[in-house]
Amino acid sequence: MKRSLTASLTIAAALVLAGCSTPSLHGFDESDRVVVDGLEGVWMADDTVVRIEADADEKLYILAPNGSRHTLAMAVARIEGRHVADVTLNDDDSLGTVDPVLLSFVIPVHKFARLRLEGDTLEHAELDDDWIGKHGGDALGSFAGDENLIAAKGTALRALLAAALDDDDAWDDGQTFIRLKGAED
Repeated sequence: MKRSLTASLTIAAALVLAGCSTPSLHGFDESDRVVVDGLEGVWMADDTVVRIEADADEKLYILAPNGSRHTLAMAVARIEGRHVADVTLNDDDSLGTVDPVLLSFVIPVHKFARLRLEGDTLEHAELDDDWIGKHGGDALGSFAGDENLIAAKGTALRALLAAALDDDDAWDDGQTFIRLKGAED
């Protein structure tokens, strides 16, 4: 199995704390995953601190402003020369407190964000739900009445994300994280 970087602290922090991007039933194929040099480390935006590690379990560690800690699974794909992060719950940590009977009703979803890394600055922007609603076409499903859900996988998912990468309106305003030097330990 190829080792990939669990990369996108920004995304995970935004997803955990804001939770407003469109969920997807499917993430990237294993063959789509890439390692992005320079993403590992400790990052901060506002009061959120995130540690990105490339370990065998592909985990992303987040310390939220309220002191709570979250662990998410993360992967990054390169689509038409740009990076997109795929974030989902880490089965070991996040679901451990859910009653086993109720766990069968939990659908693990993925969320996507565009990443831009320049030196010690990492920007992320989440996929915009309104844009997906207008441009998702056959890739789109719904749940809970009228909530958008990306149902595409494989080539169709990559095509949807490629179209989004070509349109700045497909992403929210995002958040900028700064690397905390010397905080790796």
